[in-house]
Parts: sequence; C-alpha cells; structure tokens
Amino acid sequence: MPDDQKPAPRPFAERHAADEGWSLDTLAVHAGQEPDEATGSIAPPIYQTSTFAQDAVGEPRAGYEYARTHNPTRERLERAVAALEGARHGIAFASGSACTATISELAAPGEEIVACDDVYGGTFRYFDKVLRPRGVRVRFDDLASDPALVLSCLSPRTRLVWLETPTNPLLKLVDIAAIAEAVRGHAGAGGEAPLIVVDNTFASPAVQRPLEHGADIVFHSATKYLAGHSDTVNGVVVTDRDAVADRLRFLQNAMGGVPGPFDCFLVLRGLRTLALRTERHAVNGAAVARFLAGRDDVELVRYPGLADGPHAHPQAALAARQMRSGGGMVSFLPRAGGRHGRTALQRAEAICAATRLFTLAESLGSVESLIEMPAVMTHASVAGSPLEVPGALVRLSCGIEAAEDLIADMASGRLRVGVVGCGDVAHRRYLPALASLADRVEIVGCCDPNRDRAERAAEVARRSSPGASTGASTGPSIGASPSARAYDDLEDLLATARPDAMFNITPAPVHAKVSQACLDAGVHVYTEKPIAGTLADADRLIETARARDLHLLSAPGVAATRRIRWLAAIVASGRLGNLSLAVAHHADTGPATWREYTGDPEVFYGPGVGPVFDHGVYRLHAMTTLLGPVRRVQAMGAIGNPTRVVRAGPRSGETIAVTSPDHVLINMEFASGALGQLLASFGAAATLAPWLELHFRHGTISFAGESSDEHAPASIYLDDDSALGLEGWVHGLRPPPPEDEIGVVETGIVHFVACLRGEETPVLTAEHARHVLDITLKAYDSIRDGASHDTETTFEPPSFAAATPR
Repeated sequence: MPDDQKPAPRPFAERHAADEGWSLDTLAVHAGQEPDEATGSIAPPIYQTSTFAQDAVGEPRAGYEYARTHNPTRERLERAVAALEGARHGIAFASGSACTATISELAAPGEEIVACDDVYGGTFRYFDKVLRPRGVRVRFDDLASDPALVLSCLSPRTRLVWLETPTNPLLKLVDIAAIAEAVRGHAGAGGEAPLIVVDNTFASPAVQRPLEHGADIVFHSATKYLAGHSDTVNGVVVTDRDAVADRLRFLQNAMGGVPGPFDCFLVLRGLRTLALRTERHAVNGAAVARFLAGRDDVELVRYPGLADGPHAHPQAALAARQMRSGGGMVSFLPRAGGRHGRTALQRAEAICAATRLFTLAESLGSVESLIEMPAVMTHASVAGSPLEVPGALVRLSCGIEAAEDLIADMASGRLRVGVVGCGDVAHRRYLPALASLADRVEIVGCCDPNRDRAERAAEVARRSSPGASTGASTGPSIGASPSARAYDDLEDLLATARPDAMFNITPAPVHAKVSQACLDAGVHVYTEKPIAGTLADADRLIETARARDLHLLSAPGVAATRRIRWLAAIVASGRLGNLSLAVAHHADTGPATWREYTGDPEVFYGPGVGPVFDHGVYRLHAMTTLLGPVRRVQAMGAIGNPTRVVRAGPRSGETIAVTSPDHVLINMEFASGALGQLLASFGAAATLAPWLELHFRHGTISFAGESSDEHAPASIYLDDDSALGLEGWVHGLRPPPPEDEIGVVETGIVHFVACLRGEETPVLTAEHARHVLDITLKAYDSIRDGASHDTETTFEPPSFAAATPR
C-alpha cells in the first residue's frame, strides 16, 4: 500500500493509555509512561527547557508556552500519580511542603483547619508560623483515637480537615471513612462541607488510596516512597474535584512552586518499581517490628501491622481494613535502665550512633534504611507544643535490604572503635580479637607515633576477616573494617574518626595521659595495665569517667574469665570453709628472651614496669577478685641477673642492663584478715609452681602447670570435715562448660565490648585496677625502705553466684 494511503498511526497516548481495570502493580509501570509520540522513546523524555517556541503571536504549540505553567515531563508525572491514586487530576509541586503551602491557600483568613494531633514537623511549622499570623485558625485534636471527636472540632468556619495516616512519627491511624461520614453533613466555611485532606506520604498509593475512603484531596511528598531513591525533592497533589483542581493549578502557576523536569523524570522512574519496593518495605517493616517487640529493653513499638502481643497496634483492625500492608515505617521507644542505668534518651542516641545499615538521616521511603530521632530532627519544630514527641522516640524507615541483615544491624549496631599503640600486643592479641568481633565493632582508626606501624595496623584492620580467636562472634559476618585509617596523632583520630571507644595499648608510662585524652573527648576507654603510673593520675581518670558517664575499664581481663568466676562462686558457696591464704606465682625470663617479641624490651627491666607491673598484676587481680581489697603490703626485691641478651627484634644480640628488681616477693594482708603472697620474676627460666593456690578451712585448690599455665586443670584437696562428703585430692577439675577457650587478653576485650552494648555488667573496673596499682606501688615502696605500707584505696569486688566444685 502506498505510503499516502496508509492510515495514520494510532497515537501512543491512545494505544498505551492506562486502563482503570489494571492492578496497581501494572499501573505503577505504565501510567503516564506511554512511548514518546515524536520518537517512540520508551523512557519519558526530559523536556529540560524554560520556554517554548510559538507558531504565531499568542499561538503556543500544543499549549506549551512557559515551563512554570506547563511541561510535558511534569504532566506525565501528574497523570501517573493521579492514576495510582484513582483520581482524575494530578498537580505536581517542588516538594511536599509546597503541596502543604498550596493546599492551605484554600483556607482564607478567618477560616479554620482541623488537623490531627500528630503531623510532620514541617506541617506544624507552616500552620503555626505562617497560617496563624495570617488569621487562619488551626485546631489540633486526637482524631485517631475517636473519629467522632471531629464533630466537636468543626465550626461554621471550618474549611479543611487535615489528616495523616499513618501519622508521622507516632504511626497513629485515622479512619478516613469515619471522618468523611462525620464531616459530610456539616456546613463549614461558605456553607460547604469541609474538604478532607490526607497526607498519604507514609503509606503511598501502593498501601492505601484515601480517595476510595472518602477523602477529597490527597498529597504526597514524592521525595519519599514515590521516587524511592533519595535523589530528588518533589510533591504531588491529586483530587477528583474539578473546582479544587482548577484552583490548585492556578496557585501552582501563580506561586511558582513547580518541580523541574529532571526531578519529575526521577519520580516517574521510581514509580515503575513502587509496587515491588513497597512489598519489600512492608516485609522488612513487619520483621523489624516483630524483632523489636520481642526485646525486653524496648518500652514501646508502633507498627500498624502488629496485631497481637504486648506491642500490638491499638488500631490493627483499622489497618487491616484501610491498608494493604503495615508499610515500612516503624517507631519505638527504648526502655530506660539496663545494666548501666541509662536513660531512654541515652539509649536511643546510642542506638542511632551504632547502626551501620540504618543510616542516621532525615527523610524516609527510599531503598536504603534510615534511622532518626524525630524530637531533635524532623520534629524539632514541635518542641514545647502540644504536639511535642517523646525525646527518646526512634523512627525507622525500613528499606529493601535483606530483613535478616536489618535485624542484625538493630541487634548489634557496630561500635566504632580505635586502637592507640600499634606494637606487638596490638597485632598479636587486640587486632585479631577485634576482627573476630566484626559483627559488633568496626575499627575506624589506628594510631601510633610511628606512622608506618599505624599504617600496618590499619591495613590489617581493613583486610581482616572475622575469625575464631575469641569464639565470641554470634551474629552474621559483616566483614572487616574498611574505613580504618592510620593516624600518628591521637587528637586527629579522636576528632576525625569520632570513635565510640578506644583501646589504649601504648607503653605503660603514657597510659594515663592517653586515656585522659580519650575520656576528655567523650570516648569510652579500655586501657592496658597498669591503669596509670600514680594514684593521682588514676583518680583523675576515674573522676573524669564518672563525670562524663563513660566506661573506663582496665586490663587484665582476669576477673571476666570463666575460671575466676568459677572460683569466686566456689568461695561464695562456703562449702570449703573460709578462704584464709592465697599464694600465686609468675616466673619467666622476661621479654628479652621472647622470640616472638619485636619491640624494645629494655623498658621492661627498668623502673615503673618490671615483673609485677607486667605479669604480676594478673595474679594480683585474681587474688583480689577472690579475697577482696588488701590493707597492708610488705615486699622484697632483688636483681638476680644484671644483664640480658636480646634474642629477637631490632635489638637482637644486644646486651641490656637490668635496673629494677627482676625478682619480687610481695606479702599481703587482706581487709578480710586473709593473707596472700605473690612471687613475680623475670629471672626464672621455668617453674612448676602453681600459678594460684587457695587454702580454705576444709581444703585447697591448686593450679599447677609448666611455666604457670593459667589453663591448667585444678586439683582440689578436701579434708574429712568438708561439706562435700569427699576426702583427699581430686585432680583434673575444670570450670563447667563452656570452659574458657580464649586468652585473658581476649576475654577483657570481649567483656569491654559487651559492657558497651549493655550485655554485661563491668567487672574489670577502674577502681579495681587502681587498687592493684596501689598494691604494686606500695610493694616497691617497701622494697626501697624495708617497711610495710598500708594501702590508700579500696574497691568493691564483683559478685558471682555461689557454685559447688565438680
């Protein structure tokens, strides 16, 4: 057929026009998305122009004269959202707030708006700061609890009834149909029934269509679920009322609050996946809400889809009638208290600071999950008003990630931690332990004055995978610490990386200075032993931590080990009678002969370190955990070998001088009346002496093993008067399963992290570490002057449940 005889092609707008019978899933893909008439382009063209050429004076082609008045891309968006809401008219604006401002123009000065008592903070701000001064009265009431209340709020001047459902941020539900029925017979402003306006942003047309329930005007911040990707700001109003649509279009042009073509294109693109996205949002919202509802540390959960249990939504039945799903928004209040006695506000802030997948940001409805505290973020403008929201309220926008990952993120929001001191101990013990806790902590900075050492540590942190060195990682693997950076200045790390906590692994002489800097910056601290070099420095650290409500814990992790907890429980049981004597040993040749040690060992043989400060403190912590504080100390010390040859590291082969006693014997009188003795040596090649031996009224517990093996099994001797009905030696005893599978260093690290997360009560207290420092300092005073010395400090030993040795 000749071309001139072919019928004109059917316009794409007709051939691909949206069908009202299509499901919303289909409408979301096709409404307003017909191929371009000029080129057949499947994707909507972006008419990025401010003005249009005219065929003649006053004859714009197809009615397009200026982009504020008309734009083809914007019109596509308006048609699309109108179709999704089941409306005849759509009018697009530059933002959801522009929708609010324009709709509010329908109420003249002297007229009234009745609104629900839980609305977006920006809406309240506009009503209170813009409309009220212009003479438009706004009345807020709890229209969610009883729709009939609207009748008492209406007057002959009422022009609009303004609803959010679900409300922002408390997720109340308003029965649109009941409100519509109550309002229809009322003569409001101009003798007309008030118009019912519904902000449908929290639901989207994929979850509810308010026009079907009697609303007159529906609007969206299209920034949220409609666009769905956090990359545009936009708003759309829809209505079935011709006169309302005409007025809003006039105001759209006159006020000029229109969106740009590219923003309209982004929303159009987002609409195509709206149905799929909202399904996943709802699945995730329900999963997260159920998880929160099952926790004892959550005071309140609000989610429309929770229909049973203590946190069931009070309007779950309405949600089932009015909504297709519960949506993706969840709000909750943490419970005050816990092991640290934190306020609900402090817990909320900690939750927001700890999550990794839930990004701390305003907005909602996008593919990524967001978390915020409305009282100081989206709803700061309602502070001090009747609409004020609880300060500790947390609002979640659940994205489309895997539900199990979102739950893991809420359950174990990773703490941001830093490491200062990147020597051997950091590489051999701390970094592997922290890597095994990768579902709980993220290393954000490694600091050392030696930049190369800091760089190596940061590289290890970035590439480490969660391992089994602590046996403590119970959640899903999140991976290494990709954001770990190297620093050679502690203040720079604290200011730039903003860690929640710091691990202080620096040389002993600077422990107090480094810990003080971290505490002054508002950061929790776990410090290697000793906590400080002087009692005055230790006092300052403790006072700062108390004043700033920070955790200050100190190695060694002895009191947190299962073995010491087991022993403490046996002591508490009283089955062996009174504990009256404890003897402990630690003996080796010191770091000069440690082939794996690559640092400078000389400092360990000088004043302020030595065998008591380095290893003896492990025994002192064990003894004082079991017997309580010491009141008097007497000690002797000697240099058994005045020189050492270094076997490894940069000083390998060099001879170093021993200038502080490498044999130290400390005798102690405990406040309980018990006695104790510690032998700590850097001058003994090996030993079979028990690392700890406890003498009770009716028996003895001894841990003997080669070179003071802390994991050696226990031998228990019971006399014929013991309450256990046994007599003689019983060998090979261990704590009940699970036995310690990790070292004391790793135990301390795991315990500190658990304390920060509120999972354990601190037992490695700074007060305990200060008391052990006091004992150590008094011992060296005694070595110098030959006299006994009273301690100046005390502490409260941790309490463990009684147990029977078995």
